[in-house]
Order: sequence, then structure tokens, then C-alpha cells
Amino acid sequence: MKKQFPWILFLLDPNNSYFRTEKTPTCFLKARGTLNELSKDKYIRESYKQITKQWSDIKSSAYNGFKDGIKEGIKEGMEKGMEKGQKKGQKLESIKIVLKSILKNYSIDDIIDLTGLSKGNINYLKTLIDNKEYNINELESKFNIEHEDFDKICKEIGIKMDNNEIDNNETKKQRTK
Repeated sequence: MKKQFPWILFLLDPNNSYFRTEKTPTCFLKARGTLNELSKDKYIRESYKQITKQWSDIKSSAYNGFKDGIKEGIKEGMEKGMEKGQKKGQKLESIKIVLKSILKNYSIDDIIDLTGLSKGNINYLKTLIDNKEYNINELESKFNIEHEDFDKICKEIGIKMDNNEIDNNETKKQRTK
């Protein structure tokens, strides 16, 4: 660093041993001498201390602002994540209630009252149970839910899925009646 960037070294540490040898370039000796003379002036020393303190305050303020920004960002992210998780949980619970209600032959109007889902969405889920050839991926896409979440719901209420097909014992019984 001494040979490549001597001015940077000088600005960082003008009292470095590199600037006190006989081989030191004269420009550094003159600059060091000027700094030495300036340091004897009380007014310049006070000005230097004020400027140094101001820079320190600015750096500290910027750093604290940065830290506060990070904390605020984390807090906002957590709040949004929790809100998103709650909405997802409510959506999954509504789908579960609809599927259970369909299996128990509730009327569509009763299911709408229970869940608040639209008639179209309820009919969509009813098609899932009634049609063994139904594509589960299409349903997951329509309701914007993960495959694992849908699998979990189906297992909880007794709907067996196999390669995008559904097999439900209660539905089979109803069809044979």
C-alpha cells in the first residue's frame, strides 16, 4: 500500500514511519510540516475537532438509521407473513368445510352461509368429489393452494387421492344407492 497509494496512507496516518525517513518524497515532508504547523493553531485544532465530531455524529446517525430500517423491515415482514399465513389458513379451512359439507349432502346455500365461498367455487369443489377423472392440479391452481396442503385436507376428511384422481368411500356408497 505504501508504494501504490502513499497519499491514502498519508491521509490515514501522517505520522506513519514511512513518512519519517530520508527516502520520503518531499511533497509528504512538506505536507507533514504543514499539518504540524496547523496543529499548533488553537482555532484550527478546535475546528478540526468540531468537524471530526460532526462526521462521527453523521456516521453514527446513518448507522443507527440503517439499523432502525432493518428492524422496521423485519417487523413489517413478520406482520405481512403472519397476515398471509392467517389468510391461507382461513382459505384452507373454508375448502375443508366445503368438502365435508358436500360429503354430508348439505345444500349449496347452507355451504355458502357456512363458508362465504361463492356458488361457483363450491360447485367447483363438488365436481372434484363427483368426478373421479378430475384434475387436482387444476383445482390447486384455481384456489391457489399447495399440493401438500390439499393432500392434508383430503386425508383429514377421508378423501383418497391417487394420481390426480379421487376416491371417496362415502361418495361410492351414495352412487350405489
